[in-house]
Amino acid sequence: GLLIALSFPKINAFYLVWIAFIPLIYCSLRNCVRNSLIYGFISGMVCSAFSLYWIFSVLEYNTNSYIQSFAASGILWAYLSLYFSLWSGIISFSRRHFHPVLSSLFGACAWVTLEFIRTYFLTGFGWNSLGYSQSSFVHIIQIADIAGVYGVSFVIVFINMLLYYWLQDSKNKRYLVLSAALFFAVILYGSVRIG
Repeated sequence: GLLIALSFPKINAFYLVWIAFIPLIYCSLRNCVRNSLIYGFISGMVCSAFSLYWIFSVLEYNTNSYIQSFAASGILWAYLSLYFSLWSGIISFSRRHFHPVLSSLFGACAWVTLEFIRTYFLTGFGWNSLGYSQSSFVHIIQIADIAGVYGVSFVIVFINMLLYYWLQDSKNKRYLVLSAALFFAVILYGSVRIG
């Protein structure tokens, strides 16, 4: 959760997000669904609290109450953490049903679906979509002209999952090759579009 939060502005260590999900994927795929839900929630809470810390200040300024501001911020952070939790539970549940490449594809699709729901459900919360972390990585974000911010988020999660599977079986280079091929294909597309 902290690695993901650090990839957003103001810290803007955008490169961290390319490996940030690996610890959560590790916990999710090696535990039962219930424990994966808990790990996902904790990860989401850390990410939300660190990347959306400013919500507390805004609320405190407007209410002049630390208690109300902390309660409202905490409720919002917990709500956003539910999406991390659901994603962790989904990939934990599906781990027995898919080959690693299909599991990676499924995990990326699940993340993008949850991110889309979060953006529009109820009143919606469009901040902190994963693709926004790449605002400084101009060559990567060019695919947004085809797939929007969700396409960037998809590529990030897909590559994270492939890298996880490569780390689990480092003798088998196909996951590393596939993730590198996708990464460089997106950069190549971005270079052409910028050109």
